[in-house]
Amino acid sequence: MANLQKDTEDKLRLAIKSAGLEKYTDRILDASRECIRIVATDELDHLSVGESRIGGSPDLEEKSQWPLYGYGENRDGLSVFYFQVNLHDMPMALVPEIPKQGLLSVFSTSQNQLEDDGAILYLSSPNELCTQRLPNIFEFGDKDLDNKFNIAACFHKPRKLEFEVFVRLPGYFYAPDFIEEDDLEAYLDLESNIPNRLQGEEIGFMYSHFLQGMPEEDDPKWFTLFNISSDSQYFSFGDCGNCGISLMRDRARSGDFTEANFCYCE
Repeated sequence: MANLQKDTEDKLRLAIKSAGLEKYTDRILDASRECIRIVATDELDHLSVGESRIGGSPDLEEKSQWPLYGYGENRDGLSVFYFQVNLHDMPMALVPEIPKQGLLSVFSTSQNQLEDDGAILYLSSPNELCTQRLPNIFEFGDKDLDNKFNIAACFHKPRKLEFEVFVRLPGYFYAPDFIEEDDLEAYLDLESNIPNRLQGEEIGFMYSHFLQGMPEEDDPKWFTLFNISSDSQYFSFGDCGNCGISLMRDRARSGDFTEANFCYCE
């Protein structure tokens, strides 16, 4: 059975009972995974260096650290800043593969295009950074940033990011074989019926189940660091898809995030 915190397990058991899926209780618990839910909460009128936030500009040592986007050798435009996470804010016991302190900043294109590798910057001393100027839209390599249906995350008003322990289940493509066809819809709705504490816009999850096409599907040396959804105002990945970000376990433990894998999934 999955090693869930008691409060997390109690919430999942209650949701299973309410959904009429009690005959699967032990097997659903075993398939579940404790993770970290990421929520955008309060708007920020003043930016503090090193805080966890989405929207606006990142905190860097200098602008030259801002990852570039382009094709082949023509990487001459700035990547889109997604969000930054101060690891001190995290329930880190759930994510043993990454350092316990420092700042993670995530960059990619507005829609995580397949040609783009994306980038994660790990900055070990958040208090020594400086909030950068938000660049002009024409400085970015991605030219589709002001589409009314897809305004890049960094052009939204900054909001605080908060985190809570949550539980996730394998989704549609990986629904357990033991779920009978007549119960599949109730199973797929199960997660949305689990109570949560934080109110705001859900951005995604850390340390959740992998998505279809991610390297950890076939290689256990990888793990899922972020699953970002299209359910908030900040992101629109294709046709309401998701962005999965993976790291190699050994590299991440040593603070090396240079080979992050960005995967777009429906």
